[in-house]
Amino acid sequence: MCAMLASSVKSIQYNAFYDCFSLSTLCLSQNLEEIGNSAFSSTNISSFVIPNSVTSVGDGILQGCRSLTSLTIGDGVESIRLNPVSSCSSLKTIEVSAENTHFTAVDGVLFNRDKTLLIACCGAKSGNISFRPLLLPSETTRFVDVMS
Repeated sequence: MCAMLASSVKSIQYNAFYDCFSLSTLCLSQNLEEIGNSAFSSTNISSFVIPNSVTSVGDGILQGCRSLTSLTIGDGVESIRLNPVSSCSSLKTIEVSAENTHFTAVDGVLFNRDKTLLIACCGAKSGNISFRPLLLPSETTRFVDVMS
């Protein structure tokens, strides 16, 4: 069962569900446009889908969600701030809609579309992070805090 936010909700503000550990499932409406900083940090969410309608994602929206195993980013997302999934030690997959023109994911690693900025890495990657079998694209020149 999925808790559903009202379709009239356009924005989820800073810390809206912060430390709400009883929150384990949530379905976001296709009318949602913005997710604020730390909106879902330290919850018990296991899978998170950012709808196609969302254009802006704040800092650390899922920071410390230790049960999070998958993140899916919709095609409308234009901006993702810092540390979207830091300290998400169970995160195994990050996927981005093929229609998204701003971001892409390769083997669980989130990049901007032209792969010049590494934004996030799955926390459940084991061993030394040598990006096996991922070879960082030669275009990658900047890294955001990617280790959990």
